[in-house]
Amino acid sequence: MDTSIVALAARLEGLRLIGITAFYTAGLPRDLPYASYVAGALGIRLHVVPVDPNYIAEHAVIVAKCTRRRDYIELRNDVVFLRALEEAERLNCHCILLGDGGDELFAGYQFMLSLSSRELRQTILRMATRGRYPGLELAECIGVKAHAPFLCDEVLEVVMKVPVDCLRAGISEGKELYTEHP
Repeated sequence: MDTSIVALAARLEGLRLIGITAFYTAGLPRDLPYASYVAGALGIRLHVVPVDPNYIAEHAVIVAKCTRRRDYIELRNDVVFLRALEEAERLNCHCILLGDGGDELFAGYQFMLSLSSRELRQTILRMATRGRYPGLELAECIGVKAHAPFLCDEVLEVVMKVPVDCLRAGISEGKELYTEHP
């Protein structure tokens, strides 16, 4: 959802876009139908790139070096970012837009739903300013220019002014700001 909103904003600004989505070949490509739908709706040419166990084995060292993490679950998730960034570089993309920061700013993590309003504000601020953003870490490490619009100061400033009820609907769902109400 986060990358879709960034893509919509970029499209509304008149930017010419190429979409890239990577999927793990030994798993279910759950995001692929959504990426295809959004790309079609926004008129974006979509590149779908596979990540297989051999790619992971061959690139685990660079992911661990770039992110300074060796946790297997994180590695498996981060290698997908690397694959997409490499594809963007191969396609000669000069400006890569990432959805990094959406979950952190818009209460997209389950644990955030039970925090008090004050704790949620503090958590959003802490995560936005000191959070872990593997897409940005990997891009910097491999020398690719990437941007995460959600993490710019202007967006954080707006989010910090938004009432907490607009960020979450209660204890069951976050990203309330993304939804439409009658």
